[in-house]
Amino acid sequence: MGFRCLGVSGSDFKFSWRGVEARLRIGEGIVCDEFIALGREADRMAAEDERLEWLKQDMASRLLALPGGDVYDVCQPGRSTLAVC
Repeated sequence: MGFRCLGVSGSDFKFSWRGVEARLRIGEGIVCDEFIALGREADRMAAEDERLEWLKQDMASRLLALPGGDVYDVCQPGRSTLAVC
């Protein structure tokens, strides 16, 4: 049994790995308000799409530079051996 995403709700992500489930919450300040607002906008203009793409790349660069423990808080660990994915 491999890694599976079981759902997303707001800033919470629920994952399963080898039958163990965990709920993670993305850390405060990782996702900027502008990213959330543009992502929710149904009828974005071309300039807004371009800005959203830039924000995605910026966030990806910042996320990849951080240790997992600085990105996610474990809200509901399945067991102590499962920390942060």
